[in-house]
Amino acid sequence: MRVQALAAAQRISVPRLYERALNTGGVVAAAKLARIHDELYGVRRLLSIDSNNLNQLARVANATERLEAEAELLATVDHLSRVADRITKVIEQLPESERKA
Repeated sequence: MRVQALAAAQRISVPRLYERALNTGGVVAAAKLARIHDELYGVRRLLSIDSNNLNQLARVANATERLEAEAELLATVDHLSRVADRITKVIEQLPESERKA
């Protein structure tokens, strides 16, 4: 029951839990990896949403030829892009078996 509870908490099957445990050095390491994994993907999703919103603002500004803070908007988009790239690099360091599309 304990193994099933650990698997359920990570939203994975029991065999997947065993595989993670073998690949990471134990169930505690597997649980930690799962938390890191979820956090990274959550942050990347949020950055993607923010970038999309900023791009929409830029489109409106270009269409109306009005933008009060063009430099700040461009700097923010650039910053979000760099942060997303850094997160992607961290995700790429995860074992292949731990990456999700």
